[in-house]
Amino acid sequence: MTKQQEINEELNKINTASERIHVLNNDDPPPPIEPSGFIDDGVILSYPDKSAFIFTAPMKVNGQFIAFSVSNGIVSMMKSQNGLNNWILTPTNALYMDIFWDGTRFVGNYGRWNVDVLGRCNTESWASLDGINWSKTHIRRQKTEGEDRTTLQEGSDILCIVRPDTPSYGPRSIGFMRRRVSDWNWYGDKVLMRPQDNIYDNIRSNEYYMMSVISYNSKYYGLLTEYNAVDGGITRLRLAKANIFNGTWEHSNNNQPIINLPSGHKQMFGRWGVIGDEAWIYTIERKSGHDETSNGSFFYSKRFRIKLSELANIN
Repeated sequence: MTKQQEINEELNKINTASERIHVLNNDDPPPPIEPSGFIDDGVILSYPDKSAFIFTAPMKVNGQFIAFSVSNGIVSMMKSQNGLNNWILTPTNALYMDIFWDGTRFVGNYGRWNVDVLGRCNTESWASLDGINWSKTHIRRQKTEGEDRTTLQEGSDILCIVRPDTPSYGPRSIGFMRRRVSDWNWYGDKVLMRPQDNIYDNIRSNEYYMMSVISYNSKYYGLLTEYNAVDGGITRLRLAKANIFNGTWEHSNNNQPIINLPSGHKQMFGRWGVIGDEAWIYTIERKSGHDETSNGSFFYSKRFRIKLSELANIN
């Protein structure tokens, strides 16, 4: 089978699966609401026999909702009129990386594992005008800890929220680096949040895996994925807030998850974006833990949303 035939076969599976994705209509009951106030709009991408999930924050480009997903190693660009269902998927040559729209083009931020330094990554910048055909624009060899990263655009600045290079005995932490929209060179590495309640006597607990950041009314809100190595590796979503991005971040919602793990599940990651007057989250979820094999469970994605005004009132 040729590569094109493999892609065509994969697209047929994607389109078939897309028809199974839940479609909201007037006869549906109201969607469930989390204790924190987030509305659960249900599964938006799922296959019965393999992992398929959205790995980018929600975005709206030229009137269409855009997301990027991966399944069987193929990254697809997804388009929808409502950001929930009836997606049209197109295979791309993009990598599994954080992707955002900077106003004129799609930009990717990829952490490539460095074979010479265990657990550390180089940073590659990629760009695309159509979201389908991608080219590498820059590589930064100063290391980050792990490949997970998100992006926030602040005017002419691009902020990359990433796990900074920490000593091997230290906990996974959240930091950032920045660059100008007109310049691909990253600079100014700094730690933003470091777990304070960790005891490192051969036990890792409550580390920070990644954080997706949005701004509203001159304040910053972080969707923080917390990682706990117990019981196979549990990941949860918590809320952090800051008045200044490069300032003090504090936990909110009484340090409880803002979205509860479904019964029997151990993993939930998420990225969010501002859509109109709401914050939307696209999650990545799975029953088995981060440090476990799939055991027949596969990653899938759901959508959650909340009014920005309600988000601001979560203490």
